[in-house]
Amino acid sequence: MLYRPGGKGSNPPPAVNSDGQNTWVEESGAYVHPSVYIRDPDSGIDEKEFYFWDLNGYVVVPGVMDEEWLALANEAVDKFQDRVEVGAELSGGSKSQAGTGRPLRSGLLDLPDPYNEPFRRMIAHPAIIQRLNWMGGSGYRTGGATVFCAVEGTSGHSLHDGNEPQSPSRGYDFKNGRSFCETVTITWQLREVEPELGGFACVPGSHKTQFPMPPGIRTCDDTMGLVVQPTMKAGDVLFFMDGGCTHGALA
Repeated sequence: MLYRPGGKGSNPPPAVNSDGQNTWVEESGAYVHPSVYIRDPDSGIDEKEFYFWDLNGYVVVPGVMDEEWLALANEAVDKFQDRVEVGAELSGGSKSQAGTGRPLRSGLLDLPDPYNEPFRRMIAHPAIIQRLNWMGGSGYRTGGATVFCAVEGTSGHSLHDGNEPQSPSRGYDFKNGRSFCETVTITWQLREVEPELGGFACVPGSHKTQFPMPPGIRTCDDTMGLVVQPTMKAGDVLFFMDGGCTHGALA
């Protein structure tokens, strides 16, 4: 159905909005995309957070999940560990990141009750909606919910993506005080992410590069000191520019 301003059931659907505490649907059909150039106390923009995001291509929001929520999510993962599937080895020929395939458990939103509940809570959480609205504007959709169950010996994932060449459907741009990120990946940390123990890694600022990635960066065999693995606590949430920021995982 073609979009009709103010028309219910039209495409795009009404915007999802948040004040950081609650989430709701804008019945007016208004488009939500705050700008840092407009000093609006209701925009939900933390200017230091926006700066970190625009500069680095990722941001970590601490302590979104409480202990009870974490316990329920980890219980659900443990309950269905027999459904974990080992995927491909993703190190891309790296010497330093080689290992076994990555264990995955998809379909978290479709687990039987009550085990789906801790993951369904993530979809429209106020901390998520508020940031997605300034990161790329309202009107987004969610992809599949998957848990990565890496163990000792699991391979890293060769670094990929970046803004050169830019993919219009997955890239990043900044115009008129607004972040336009076409693809944002959100990862919820169910366990502690300690230094040198593997996990998400990226090249901060690579969403603004104008030069192709050197092979040593891709494999992490020669990082040039540019690859960063953010440390995180259980309950933290990581946002990153999936198509813009060069990223992958360390073994």
